[in-house]
Amino acid sequence: MDPTYTNGIFHLSVLLNKQPSASINQFIEVTLIDEKGKSAFSQKRLITSGTFLQFTTTIKEVSQWSAEHPALYFLIINHLDRNGKLIERISQKIGFRSVEIKHGLLLINGVAVKLKGVNRHEHDMITAKVITRESMVNDISLLKQYNINAVRTSHYPNAEEWYELCDRYGIYVIDEANIECDGMEFSPLKTLSDKPAWKDAYLDRTKRMYERDKNFCSIITWSLGNESRFGENFIATYQYLKEKDNTRPVQYEEARDNPYTDILCPMYKNIEYLSDYVQEWQQRPLILCEYAHMMGNSGGNLKDYWDLIYQHDQLQGGFIWDFSDQAFKKKDAAGRDIWAYGRDMGSVGATSDTSFCADGLFAADRTPHPQAFELKKVYQYIAFDTSGETGKQIRVTNHFDFTNLINYAFRWTIKTNGTIIAQGRINNLDISPHQSKIVSVDIPEINMEAGREYFLHIEARSKHATALLPGGFIIAAEQIKLPGGKEIIQTINKSPEKLQSTEWGDTLKIFNSNFFVLFNKQSGWLDQYACQNISILKSSLLPHFWRAATDNDIGNSQQIRCAIWKDAGDHSRLDSFVLNTIS
Repeated sequence: MDPTYTNGIFHLSVLLNKQPSASINQFIEVTLIDEKGKSAFSQKRLITSGTFLQFTTTIKEVSQWSAEHPALYFLIINHLDRNGKLIERISQKIGFRSVEIKHGLLLINGVAVKLKGVNRHEHDMITAKVITRESMVNDISLLKQYNINAVRTSHYPNAEEWYELCDRYGIYVIDEANIECDGMEFSPLKTLSDKPAWKDAYLDRTKRMYERDKNFCSIITWSLGNESRFGENFIATYQYLKEKDNTRPVQYEEARDNPYTDILCPMYKNIEYLSDYVQEWQQRPLILCEYAHMMGNSGGNLKDYWDLIYQHDQLQGGFIWDFSDQAFKKKDAAGRDIWAYGRDMGSVGATSDTSFCADGLFAADRTPHPQAFELKKVYQYIAFDTSGETGKQIRVTNHFDFTNLINYAFRWTIKTNGTIIAQGRINNLDISPHQSKIVSVDIPEINMEAGREYFLHIEARSKHATALLPGGFIIAAEQIKLPGGKEIIQTINKSPEKLQSTEWGDTLKIFNSNFFVLFNKQSGWLDQYACQNISILKSSLLPHFWRAATDNDIGNSQQIRCAIWKDAGDHSRLDSFVLNTIS
């Protein structure tokens, strides 16, 4: 885009592998076609001398590319003989967009965007690293459904089709070089990044990434690699990319505060760190390249992160670790379907039973884990909150970067105990990106019964279908408790019914006429819990002592472990629980 972010600057370099004979006239013809099929630019040039040609023009009022509106043009390059006969054709979809670091902000087409990202490995539950185009489209569809607008290609360049699809459907991409020597921490060398003998290897991988992927508009940032400490080799790769491409920032997490990263992109920093960073205006934005590791039951403080990110312009989002489990669909010795990882796949090399390959938002078959629903809610682009005591005034905030809310239909319902008692619409909500508006909801007078809670539910649905989402898809929702209503004064039964117990086999039952619980005397598990003959538990209540430790847990703690031992009677008991050295 030009400095006004209105017109598109088209600059094409064409390199021939050899110069045609001077006696044989040949031509290069370049055509640019817009989304409506109209020619936006066309030029034919005679190849006179040399093997290098350039074509430059300005496209007035060009259609901008962004993740929200991925407008593309069709570029056709024809090599013609003197009679106009086609010798060779190259074609590619291209997009017009600007990426820049300006005034300490990452700008897309002049707008400071928020990157609602995930890290994604190429993985299939059957074929491992062999990925189909269909599976890529399915992944992008999931990204759209769950309000994710950006992907970091952890930790290697992906299949070329991935970038083509991200161009087409609208996903911001951090393209990462296949450089990682994290395991060198266990070696006296520590890292290869400061070893001159490895400089060419670092540069080779960086050059191959750049040359192959440079024309994909979805790539907004180059990443030098992952978890390889820092050294002269990364200075060389940073300088190479900056010399070759002045249209994209370059980032690397372990460059930290030195000048060889255009974005401060730390891993797993807590909310206090982010808050401290924005106490003064910085030269670079902060975008977490990894955060909220989704192992086990992690991910519960996403809202706290994003409340802060929305408050500060220089906090521009982050990339969840990670998108999906890298597990395999297998059967165990008993013939049961399992998700296999670690020693399930054999015991060659340094295998383990930890679930570091099964820590995604989605299972390997792309069914969502509970954290995916939390992410969808926190990442949603429309926020609702009450601005008055009656609940009839709602503040609606548009967190889109390029989309007006006029494109969405808003419906509301009032429910109590799951029953709808009133409903309506909010018509033609015209709110520009990054803006808020207080709107009135035509809630009728409700005779609130004592002992009931009443909730206002609001949904925002797409008015029109997109390439991957149907019309009427819910892109944002909120539930707001309405004020009012009377509480029932509860009286305490001072003479509760006495509990009884009975045993048979390995089962202990404790009960009265209102409820019962069943314990397994051998395992110690709570197998059943029922009130008024209605079962509360779907299955036995089992302990699950597992959680990924991060800097948020305790200092720089990286270890949580527990030990379960069996006593002489073969009964399991929790023997110890250790967080680093604190028992």
